[in-house]
Order: sequence, then C-alpha cells, then structure tokens
Amino acid sequence: MQGPEGVLEAACAIHPERQAETTCSRCGTFSCQECLSPSPSGKLLCAACVARESTSQLPWDYRQELGWARAWFKSLKPILLQPGMTFATAKPEGDVGGSLLFMAISWFFGCFTSFTLFTAMAALGPSFGENTGREVPFRVILVATYGFMILLAPLVGIASTIIMAGFEHLILMMFGKPRGFETTLRAASLSLAPYALGVIPICGFYVAPLWVLVAKVFAFKGMHRTTIGAALLGAIGMPVVLTVLSCGLYVAVLSLAVAGVKG
Repeated sequence: MQGPEGVLEAACAIHPERQAETTCSRCGTFSCQECLSPSPSGKLLCAACVARESTSQLPWDYRQELGWARAWFKSLKPILLQPGMTFATAKPEGDVGGSLLFMAISWFFGCFTSFTLFTAMAALGPSFGENTGREVPFRVILVATYGFMILLAPLVGIASTIIMAGFEHLILMMFGKPRGFETTLRAASLSLAPYALGVIPICGFYVAPLWVLVAKVFAFKGMHRTTIGAALLGAIGMPVVLTVLSCGLYVAVLSLAVAGVKG
C-alpha cells in the first residue's frame, strides 16, 4: 500500500483493506486494531498468536485445592478490575456447571443485601387493617415474598443466564464465527461476577448491570477470539431488544387504558 508521500504503508494481514496499527509483539505480523489482543504481560498479540497462547484457568477452577470462598474471591477480583486481560487468556471450554455455580454465588450476594434491606423495611413498616379492625397480614406477605426471593435468586440467575446465553450465541453467530455454545455460556456466566457488587446497599444493585455489560463484551471478545464489534453486539443485543419490547408493551397497555377511560 503506497502512502500519500510515497512511503510504503503496511496492511493488516487479516484485513488487507485496512492499514495496520502496529505489529504483533511475538511474531511481527502487521495487524489492525481489531486483530490485536493483550497478553497477560500487557503486550499486543495478533489473532494467530492469541490462538496459540496457552489458556489459563481462573482460580475458581481450582476451588477444590484453594477452598471455595478463596477461589471465588480470587476470581472475582480480576474479572472486575482486569476483564480484558482475564478473558483474553481464560480457557474457552471447561467446567460449564462450575461457571454457572460461580455466577449463582455472585448473583446471591448481589441480591442478598438489597432484598434483606427490603425485608427489614417490610417487617418494620406500618401494618394495614380492615374496617373490621382485623389486621391484614400485609407485612407478613412482604417479608415472606422478599425472603423467598433471596432463596430463589440463584435458581432464577441460572435459568435466565442459560436462556440469555442462547440468544446471545445466535447474535454472535450472525456477526462472526464464535466457538460453540459451551464457550458462550461459560463466558456469560463468568461475566456476571460484577453482580456481587450488590452487597453494597442500594447503589451496588444498580451499578452492577452496567459493569456486567462491560465484562461481557470482554468475555465474548476474549473467549471467542472475535472482534470487539461482534462481542459488543452479542453483549448488548438482547438487552436492547428486551428494552424495546418492554417499552412497546408499556405504550400498548397505556394506550388501551386511555382508550378505555375515554370509552
């Protein structure tokens, strides 16, 4: 490729129509930005070298040796603080059941603080009575509901993760050539680790979903060895679709309600 001043410009080895950003730190192959990924040492590697890079397992995969609590915490930290480097070298295939269990624990801690707070508010809140003077067990219903939600949270998290991973894998297949569904499910499960931030009262429960989206983009990119564009679409595609459908349903219900009032 000839530059404007006659200087030879290198093209990406994978995408010849694009100008190379730099060379691979290992093999020297010219690569564009999408074809480069960070290694654990921070160096940029081309797609071929990333594929040859020996994958590593998270501490959670060694929970039998480390102990469950320690392995969970030691895996939580790199996913939260260094998702790019962590998922770039994470083993794509592996213990899917263990990954779902890791997610369920994170989900439980994420829901525990907020739901416990809601349960306490319901238990200490005012009671409601009927005109007969008989107390309606509204407080008991709320306490039982929130308590049940705490116990049910891990199962709901597992079910929703499996369903969402199925749709996310379809989107990844539409915009790239991902690995198998096992990798998508493992990446989706591990990327939900930020939900553990829900242990921070009130605010953590609302910050966590945004952090999860960021982690999921890096998880799909690193574990599927795909482009950042495909990973981004895979991560935000279903939330966008669900948001549009929810807004549409809300507008439809509101329109019917207004039409009923006018009628």
